[in-house]
Amino acid sequence: MPLGPVPETGVSADAARGLTAPQASMLSWLRETGADQTVATAATARGLHRNTVREHLDRLVEAGLVVRSTTPTARRGRPAWRYRARPDAGATELRAYAGLTRMLARQLQRSAADPGAQAEEIGREWGRELAQNAAAAARNDTAVAAQDDSAVVAQGSGAREQILAQLAELGFGPVDAGGCGASEGPVTAVALTRCPLLQAARECPEVICRVHLGLIRGALDSFGGAELTPVLTPFAQPGSCTLHLNEPAS
Repeated sequence: MPLGPVPETGVSADAARGLTAPQASMLSWLRETGADQTVATAATARGLHRNTVREHLDRLVEAGLVVRSTTPTARRGRPAWRYRARPDAGATELRAYAGLTRMLARQLQRSAADPGAQAEEIGREWGRELAQNAAAAARNDTAVAAQDDSAVVAQGSGAREQILAQLAELGFGPVDAGGCGASEGPVTAVALTRCPLLQAARECPEVICRVHLGLIRGALDSFGGAELTPVLTPFAQPGSCTLHLNEPAS
């Protein structure tokens, strides 16, 4: 098995369409179920208010990633809408997005005085924007849930939990690998088992992997985790890259 993660197939294309993390998560769930779902079944399975679920599903329909249909029934009234993820939704867009990313990485590597530093700064800006979008979506979910006592919303996640959730939404497949440091203080190791831009990362690791490191740093700053020091080791072992989140020594 070669060093490094395996390719991701779809999440980056979803992000390119402007989906928020909760919307991308909803789409991933629809793909996993592979079956028609109603607003009611999705709300129950995802632990969200029905209005929130309806907003997410409508956005996915608008993006062309989900199809909506009805099934005639013998009951009175209008039948419920049923939602299903399109087969291979986003695959074509992902290939185009990945190809464009490779071209941009090559150009940055050729033209920038310090490609790695510039790539990391780009990643920081991306990470801050993703964190802001996630915070806005969480506030919206909380506001909607306050109207329904049955809704379940995650409360008070720490910066580490939030960055792992963000990486999962982006398709990095983070798996907690444990670990602790020595003199530097506690260390949390995370195996990143997937990469949305694996081919580009293998070709231009100084650019793509530094963008990903910057993304993590920018998101951590926005999540209130500036005290954590991320160290990313690309292609660290068969099946994954390794991310260490170093905590300050006590």
